[in-house]
Amino acid sequence: MKIMRRRRAADYMYSLRGMNQKKFVHFFSLGMIFFWTLAVIFAYYVAHVYLTNTRMNLVQSMARIAMQRDISYRHLFTSLNKIYVPQQSGVEPNPYLKSSTKVAHTTDGQELVQLNPAYLTRLFFEQDKKYQSRGDIISLNPVNPANSPDEWQEKALRQFRKGKTEAQIVQKIDDKRYLRLMQPLRVKEECLKCHAKHGYQKGDIRGGMNLDMPLTKYEKAAHRDRRMLFWSMGLIWLAGTCGLAAFEYQLNQRIREQDRYEEKLRYLSFHDSLTGLYSRLAFDYEMERLQKGRYNSVGILVCDVDGLKWVNDELGHEQGDK
Repeated sequence: MKIMRRRRAADYMYSLRGMNQKKFVHFFSLGMIFFWTLAVIFAYYVAHVYLTNTRMNLVQSMARIAMQRDISYRHLFTSLNKIYVPQQSGVEPNPYLKSSTKVAHTTDGQELVQLNPAYLTRLFFEQDKKYQSRGDIISLNPVNPANSPDEWQEKALRQFRKGKTEAQIVQKIDDKRYLRLMQPLRVKEECLKCHAKHGYQKGDIRGGMNLDMPLTKYEKAAHRDRRMLFWSMGLIWLAGTCGLAAFEYQLNQRIREQDRYEEKLRYLSFHDSLTGLYSRLAFDYEMERLQKGRYNSVGILVCDVDGLKWVNDELGHEQGDK
């Protein structure tokens, strides 16, 4: 009975060891999944920031190209001496143009309207609004009140006078987000024909060219890219998590297999493979345990059964061979 209790205690200790191994593997797998999740989140954040910055850089580049186009047209209009077009709807004499020749007539009596550079640029911007972008010529001392700056534009114009060459900001206008870009307009030689009387000299900051580019379609594309990135990173996370779960399962399978082999070896170490009875090794093990224990002496009871040897010799071999 003592041997059986000792064996049960040993089996319990082995089961605890197997349980601890499984717990270690489980917590190790959870830790790996946790760090894997952090790695995927960080990768998603980096990719999201990269895509956002790339798309914003693209929008800024397109705005600068449009700005250079508008400034080039402005310089072209300024370089032309006088431009006259037939008066029509939307093209009226400019009330802010101080010129005795702002209205002319052809030989057949048709009335022509003079278009100064600012008027031409404004007509160009009106046409451009059909494509949702908005342009303006802004000045701190405007002749036309429509060219007065708002709060941000005024701040940008003052920064231009301090040497800044560009200003930009993302603002919400009429419930839509716009990239607002401004660059300074300097007085050129041909500008002095009209602006010298206002005290400007060549090279002075006359005002600024403003361009408001809507971000609606770019933000829709960015939202689509973020959604695709989210699902892609989600699938990558799921694949990695499933791989770690499969790794944990394989380790647990090996632990269980190892436990089965160890249990089998322990059983064979203390039992006879043929009869299933305790072996001589079990007897020696128990005697050694008792000698090292708290007992002063150990008694051995030997029992014998008459005729047991004859039964074993006559019948044991035959039954054992089966």
